[in-house]
Amino acid sequence: MAINNTDSIKKHRIEITERSNVIITGVSDVINFDEGSVILETSGGILSIDGQDLHIVNLNVDNGEITISGSVNGIIYPGSISKGGGGIFRKKSK
Repeated sequence: MAINNTDSIKKHRIEITERSNVIITGVSDVINFDEGSVILETSGGILSIDGQDLHIVNLNVDNGEITISGSVNGIIYPGSISKGGGGIFRKKSK
């Protein structure tokens, strides 16, 4: 009997320690990442982490857990933003 990988994904949870260490469970895919943002697909929806010097420290696809380090400025579920809102879809001014 084959094991469905989605069955092993834990419930979605976010744990932030001192804005510099984030552990997220329920992750099914890393959509995009760079030092300024990490975009994930989770069992709770698409999740965007915004910050500086972000790094993926650990990614365990078997249990759907990711650890990210760096300076976290914000965490948002972009799908929940109303039209004209912010998040990863807003135009960033420099």
